[in-house]
Amino acid sequence: MAALCIPAALALAQTPVPPHVLPAGTRIDFVADDAINVETVRPGGRFRLHLVHDLVLDGTPLAAAGTSARLIVTQKDRGADGTTTLHVAVAEFLLRQGELPVAPLVSVVDAVTVGTLIPVQTLGSVERANDRIVIHVPVPVPLPSEHPYAPFVPPPPKTPAPFLPPPRRGATPTPLPTTFNPPEPSPDQTME
Repeated sequence: MAALCIPAALALAQTPVPPHVLPAGTRIDFVADDAINVETVRPGGRFRLHLVHDLVLDGTPLAAAGTSARLIVTQKDRGADGTTTLHVAVAEFLLRQGELPVAPLVSVVDAVTVGTLIPVQTLGSVERANDRIVIHVPVPVPLPSEHPYAPFVPPPPKTPAPFLPPPRRGATPTPLPTTFNPPEPSPDQTME
């Protein structure tokens, strides 16, 4: 009976600590540090942003307020009424553990001025297990409802054999390669 008694402190030390997670889709707010002139900006233009509030997971700071990121103009469209809209993305949001991918909640904007609030959502999750912080980024998996890319040609199920011309009628087949084994001398042959 004494063998079954385990001290409570030892039993708690052996149980794994459940992971604590900042889930994908968490809203984070950034503020624009640069103004974007919609008339002169080109796709690929990069502008400064900074984090509004500290990003904390279970009391562990992941990123301090003021952590920088980049707002990238990915596309520029001019409407029939003459208004210009920009498609934007947010990148280079770096934590100590690596880059946390985020996407703006509104990816099409008419204007960005200094101080514009840019809310984003995380595309990956951040997990704390014991003393480690790990960023998990899901691999994009196509859904069954998506249609395949039209010019894509799937590979054949098996590789076709190389083209060989058909054998001629009446031709003798080529012998298979063999190793050369010289005939052994018969016992009635004498060596002189």
